[in-house]
Amino acid sequence: MSNLLVNRYSEGLLYFGSEASLRVLPQRGELNEKLTRVRTRVILPNGGEAPVDYAFHKTPDGWKAFDVIVEGISYITTYRNQIMPDVQANGIDRVIARLNSGQLELAE
Repeated sequence: MSNLLVNRYSEGLLYFGSEASLRVLPQRGELNEKLTRVRTRVILPNGGEAPVDYAFHKTPDGWKAFDVIVEGISYITTYRNQIMPDVQANGIDRVIARLNSGQLELAE
């Protein structure tokens, strides 16, 4: 499942293309030692900006990204809402197996 989310994130970022640039915004509020959010703005070729934030969780192996929030919409929340009815009906193991086999696809 993590591979699916990584592929989705990277496809979304590649959509902006090489003509776009990225601006990292300053930290807001107190630094949390376990969770943090890195706020960025993708500067589009037409001069517009798209807010893209990254949520990180500190693990024993270091900081790990666990969510991408594009224009205020969380990938994790969106995908969780999409698969929750299937998980409740069939169980998480079966849903993961279907995702890995390509039998279940999440909406773009």
